[in-house]
Amino acid sequence: MDKRRCFANLLGYPSVSHGLFSRGGVELIEWFLENSRKKMVNELIDKMDGLKIHQKIRLACITRLNYTKPYAKKWSEALAIMAQPNNVQTSIEHLAKLVDDMWYLAGDKSADVSNMIRYKDVQNITDAFLNIHTLDELVYQKRKPCKLYMTQDISPDYTGTFQFLDHRLQDIATFG
Repeated sequence: MDKRRCFANLLGYPSVSHGLFSRGGVELIEWFLENSRKKMVNELIDKMDGLKIHQKIRLACITRLNYTKPYAKKWSEALAIMAQPNNVQTSIEHLAKLVDDMWYLAGDKSADVSNMIRYKDVQNITDAFLNIHTLDELVYQKRKPCKLYMTQDISPDYTGTFQFLDHRLQDIATFG
């Protein structure tokens, strides 16, 4: 069975559903990314009051990460599809929207370009929980092999992944 059929099955769709998409499996992945991002925003929009910024970012990361849990063991296949040259632009766009929504949920309503350092910090965090070390490694360093974390996590309920996320958040706070 090819990867498109496997991914359709993984998402709970019949294996023939991949044929409904002109660009194949990448459209299923894009749908999942977009749908998960919107679900994250809707779930968290009223739950951020009283939290500090780093707590809001952590909650957004964990919420988004939880949507990937059911697919974690196969998610590396989705990453491989999204890392193909014809899909990299879409991958970056999805990541930019995710980072933007996370900062929005954390209370940042500005469109000031001087905030790009903070966006880069959250990008590094979101890359970590989306199973790649950093998007820069994927795109700009000749797509050297990515370090996958969640897809290889064998800890109960992915506690290792959440610890990895906490370490990355601490790194950002320390080296800011």
